[in-house]
Amino acid sequence: MKSSYVLKIIENNMDEYSASYRRIAEVILEQPEKIVRMSISKLSQLANVSDPTIMRFCAMLGFPGFKDFKLLLAKELAIKENYVH
Repeated sequence: MKSSYVLKIIENNMDEYSASYRRIAEVILEQPEKIVRMSISKLSQLANVSDPTIMRFCAMLGFPGFKDFKLLLAKELAIKENYVH
């Protein structure tokens, strides 16, 4: 799995999450590269939660919204990829 600061935060706090947040976190951790191109509706479908639950998860992490979360994740994954090569 590619690593980033935000992914480490998610992973380190798994035990503290509700069942819904845990499902969201698991989907994100399993396929972070796909998440950056995914709609909120697709993620909510994969995690079996509502769109507002995704928004609350992002807010809990300190992001104004899902788009902001995806942008930071994409940047971190790109930086990690460039650093490795």
